[in-house]
Amino acid sequence: LREVNINVEGLYSKGLESINLAEISHLVTLCEEEICPSIDAKVQKHAWTYADPASAGDTYEQRLDAFRWVRDDLLHRIPALIRDVLSTA
Repeated sequence: LREVNINVEGLYSKGLESINLAEISHLVTLCEEEICPSIDAKVQKHAWTYADPASAGDTYEQRLDAFRWVRDDLLHRIPALIRDVLSTA
C-alpha cells in the first residue's frame, strides 16, 4: 500500500468477531467462497472473490505481482461501491 501512498500506520487485520455487525450496513468479503465465513447479519453483503495472493506462483515476484493486482483492483472497486451506496441512500 505504501507503493501507492496509502498510510498503513495503525492498520491491522481484524476477524469478524471484532466487528459489531449491528452497526454496519454493508460488508465486503474478499475470500474464496468455500472458505469465507457464513454471516447471518442483516447487512448488504458484497462477495469479492480473490484467490489468495500469498499462494500465487512459485517466486516472490509472482506473489508480489498477485498482491499488487488485488490491491489495484480494490482501489477501483471500493470507490465505485461507495458511490453506489451513497447514490442509493
